[in-house]
Amino acid sequence: TSSTSRTSSTSRTSSTSRTSSTSRRITRARERAYAHAVNLRGYDVPEMTQVVPEGPTENRGSWEAFVRCTGELRSTHTVVSIHSPIFTYSHRLRFQSAYSTVAVLPSERAADRYLAVLASARARACITHNYRRLLLGRTAERKLLRLGQITAVPLPASAPTSYRSLGPYRGTALRLTIPSSYTTPRGRRVQLPIYFEYFVFAYGRDVIGLSAESFLRPFAQASEQYVMSKLVGRTEANGA
Repeated sequence: TSSTSRTSSTSRTSSTSRTSSTSRRITRARERAYAHAVNLRGYDVPEMTQVVPEGPTENRGSWEAFVRCTGELRSTHTVVSIHSPIFTYSHRLRFQSAYSTVAVLPSERAADRYLAVLASARARACITHNYRRLLLGRTAERKLLRLGQITAVPLPASAPTSYRSLGPYRGTALRLTIPSSYTTPRGRRVQLPIYFEYFVFAYGRDVIGLSAESFLRPFAQASEQYVMSKLVGRTEANGA
């Protein structure tokens, strides 16, 4: 009888484990489909060319460094995090890249906390430090490129025209400006400012962001507003 009881208990535990595992797989598949429905698409940026396909956000090094540096976020856990295809435009010295990311956090509170930390002065200092390390690595490979002082400033993050939810829009935005210059083969010095911009909003427990990198001038405001209106509209239409 004791043996039968143990066998029955083991069977129930195994069954529960399989059910839980199946449920997690279904949830992750649903969240991945949601991220795909929301993320940036080629027809959102028709002047750009896709260079990297959509996929899971695998490089967590910068995010974890950000968490450690700010000291204000306890967990780096996300249910799923998917980046859109990466799109670029290049013509002579002009260069732009853009992509979006959809991250599903464990709770709405976690999403709100992330936005609050991202908007803080301490976070801007951490991000500036991380980007400087990243760019110093690049300049080491390109010996002719020189960097100036990196500055990080918050940008307005008003609700896009497509926003229809009853509650307040939960968003923040940031721009990094990096003065840089390089020497041509003929010895002429050319100024080449670099801009990194991040526009992010939360919807429930989801955090959706648009990342843009540009040379010479920032990502066009009209393009940013258009893309963000598309991301917000699709988020509300496909609400997870």
